[in-house]
Amino acid sequence: MRDLKYKMIEANLQQAIELLNKVEDFSNQTILSKDILNAAALCKIYDELAFADFKAKCKSHKEVALTLFNEAVRKYTSRIRREFGRFEENSKVIKLNPANEDIFNLPSLPNGLELIIPSAYTCSTRGIVVDKVLVNGSHMTKFVAYSPFFIVERLKNIDDKTEKFKVAVYSSEGWHFITADRYDFSEEHRLVSLSRYGLSVDSVIARETIIYISELLRHNLDRIPVTKIVSKIGWRNEFSDFIYPPSGKDYIVDTSENDEINLMYQTRGSRQKWLAHYDKIKNHPHARLAFGAALAASFIEIIGMRNMTLCIWGKSGGGKTAGAIKFPMSIYGDPKYVPTFNSTFNSLERRAVSSNNLPFAVDELQNITNQFQRDNIDKFAHIIGEGVSKGRTARSGELETLKRFSTIALITGEQPLTGFNSDQGKKRRTIELHCSEVLPRELADETHEFVNDNYGLIGREWVDTIKDHINDIKSTYKFLKKDFKDKRPEAIPDHINFLAAAYTADVIFNVYFRNVNINIAIKELQESHTVKILKELVGESDTSNSHRAKEFIKEFISSRRKHFLINNDLIKVQDPIFGTIKGDHITVYQYKLKSELKRAGFSPEKIINELIHEGFLESDTDNIANRYKVNWKNR
Repeated sequence: MRDLKYKMIEANLQQAIELLNKVEDFSNQTILSKDILNAAALCKIYDELAFADFKAKCKSHKEVALTLFNEAVRKYTSRIRREFGRFEENSKVIKLNPANEDIFNLPSLPNGLELIIPSAYTCSTRGIVVDKVLVNGSHMTKFVAYSPFFIVERLKNIDDKTEKFKVAVYSSEGWHFITADRYDFSEEHRLVSLSRYGLSVDSVIARETIIYISELLRHNLDRIPVTKIVSKIGWRNEFSDFIYPPSGKDYIVDTSENDEINLMYQTRGSRQKWLAHYDKIKNHPHARLAFGAALAASFIEIIGMRNMTLCIWGKSGGGKTAGAIKFPMSIYGDPKYVPTFNSTFNSLERRAVSSNNLPFAVDELQNITNQFQRDNIDKFAHIIGEGVSKGRTARSGELETLKRFSTIALITGEQPLTGFNSDQGKKRRTIELHCSEVLPRELADETHEFVNDNYGLIGREWVDTIKDHINDIKSTYKFLKKDFKDKRPEAIPDHINFLAAAYTADVIFNVYFRNVNINIAIKELQESHTVKILKELVGESDTSNSHRAKEFIKEFISSRRKHFLINNDLIKVQDPIFGTIKGDHITVYQYKLKSELKRAGFSPEKIINELIHEGFLESDTDNIANRYKVNWKNR
């Protein structure tokens, strides 16, 4: 049967060569005819020299549409390959090690891996070549790669069911590794794009390279090791297992979209020294709250609490980064990998999604300097609050699956996260606390230096503690939530829940890591830290649209005072004039108030009607312009 197929190919190939040699009319009608295309495709597969000669003749005639010709030949080539198939001799097992230097001159593959190399391929330090036997009995040698490479590991994602290849590439400096989607090794242009990582392939040989990869994989399905990977860290299996980066017993965390994740969650230093440093931090309320919030991030999903953001802001030099970012994040890993707001929206979103069931921190909020950045941060804050990634289209053109995550975000800077135009939902899911000194300067400097060498020492242990004592966590959370609600009934419920979760984490930490009696731990918080923080919470009414609009209008008048005609003094006023101030009588021109409210994100007509109804604004019309009187003292 094999010989019969070879004879069929040989007969067809001879006829194809003769047909191409007889072509004299190089019009598109002739060149793109079925017979010519079939002959050209057959020559391309089995006699590349004949195909190259014919293609050169086509190029010499400008009327030939070469693009259409190449595309058509490619389709015919695929059909012929399906019809006749590919023939090779039996494969053989080859171990790549110094003992085979006469054959390959390559060192051993990593981990002593043995692969079956299809017999048509030869590997050396100069690359990989394939020996093709043509139907006329002659041989043709083609490059497959300009430096040798082999698949050494298959990475199967148990979350999204995708697969990656880990490829070992050899160069003068030894083996190095490239990890990419399996899809990247199956299309020519995607394969060539991997050359930037050291894979020596170009568009000329890419097709042969893909065939080599397929054959290598087919011969080694039982030899190439398979590793389970996960794309989502955190709890799974009904909160019985926790995927902790960078790896566990049976998995590794796939952080291809953000390599710093694996770098961050490392361990270094002394656990005893780290606990001793906590004793210095614990007496400072805002730092201790951030510490508890970082711990609580690992169990808020279990107790059914929504994502929250804690923003501690104030003047520069108040120890915010050290006390509210670095030490809390050192629970789980190296805090030097905490991003700043100098990052892009997409990078921050990916970091947040990757922080599922762990805290997420961002520093330097004052880097937000323009409206475009502010709009992006508003979107980012919304994504944090909802716990769902932004919808996107994948490279394949399909919609990406939305990624859900649970976290508590820690944010510091010299300005608050929300503004006058922030929606009510964002206000409810964000606790903003102004603090001039989170840590004293000396302790802040000491903490910066300390966490450089001591981090990631209790993260895994804390997760195990949650798993073993979840009933203690739930009962403590329930007790503290009721206690805080009774003390501040006007506070926003989400803020009360957040404080209860953060201080529950603080209590459980002190009980199981510092051997403090649970009743003593709760009493200490109730008598000191919680009293101060509860007083700083905003009330439910403070997040209403009308309240925010009032504060905005007051801020607008105060900051633009030079543009108001004060006591009819036309000399000091600056153009354009926005309104008048005469004693307690303050007015704002309608056109300016409406434009400013609209720019700030309010619905002008709607909010003005509300403020008139509440008595904050009154219509004040004169012969010159329509104005609104502002009852400044009406809150």
